[in-house]
Amino acid sequence: GKYYHSSGKKPAAKKTGLWAVIIIAVIGILPNIGKSVYDAYQEKRVEETLSSIENLQDFQDSYDPYQYVDESIPEEGEYFQAELSAGYYQIGIDLPEGIYKCTRKDGTGYINIVDSAHNVYQYESFQENDPEEITDLKMFQGAVLQISGGAVFTLETENGQTSSMEEAEPNPLTDELTLEGYNTAGTDFPPGTYDVSAPDDFGLLEIELPGGGESPYTISFLLDSQRTEEYPGYSQEVRHLYLPEGTKVSAEGFEIKMVPSERRTSLDYKVYYGLW
Repeated sequence: GKYYHSSGKKPAAKKTGLWAVIIIAVIGILPNIGKSVYDAYQEKRVEETLSSIENLQDFQDSYDPYQYVDESIPEEGEYFQAELSAGYYQIGIDLPEGIYKCTRKDGTGYINIVDSAHNVYQYESFQENDPEEITDLKMFQGAVLQISGGAVFTLETENGQTSSMEEAEPNPLTDELTLEGYNTAGTDFPPGTYDVSAPDDFGLLEIELPGGGESPYTISFLLDSQRTEEYPGYSQEVRHLYLPEGTKVSAEGFEIKMVPSERRTSLDYKVYYGLW
């Protein structure tokens, strides 16, 4: 409120005193107000965090990687089984189209199903505390199955579309290579499709693909000549690793062996690695 003398002028001394009383009173209650506000803020943050976790879990539980797929895989087909480890496998060439069951036999690792034609990207983890088996993996003709880590998987299908499989293109490369340090495809070694391993040592293999500009796309593998229970996520070999011209390969401090794969890769590398 406003306080006036009968003359209508504000008494400066009383105004100063009033504000002093107000300031003292506010200072006295600030700690309590501050604590209450802080507690309310923290409580809200906890609630929001828990809500976000629940929403994320609900999303993961309800997410359907095939929600944009209009096609279906025929129910009739042939039984097919393969035992696979780290590498890249083309559906319709290395494996027939089908609905698969994937069982982790040994080690730990991950699988990705990359299918740009059907807008499918399915990622599954197989660590020590994860399920040993996943069913109903729909892999359509043209998709790429990516396996990383040290896991060995058994893949089975009852309706493999073997009659639709295409003949693999022979790899024109024939020479085995041993490399160390930094090398570039097209400059230090011929570009193409290789099976890569570290036969006598272990280390981090890093692959930087071309065309990424300031944010290049990089994939990496932990390689070991002998995978052990102590390091179940190390790969002994990465099969069908496609290294187009301009790809930079880093194997710092250890040697890698590059053996031409039994087939070449005809897909564009961005489709092969799911860069869309």
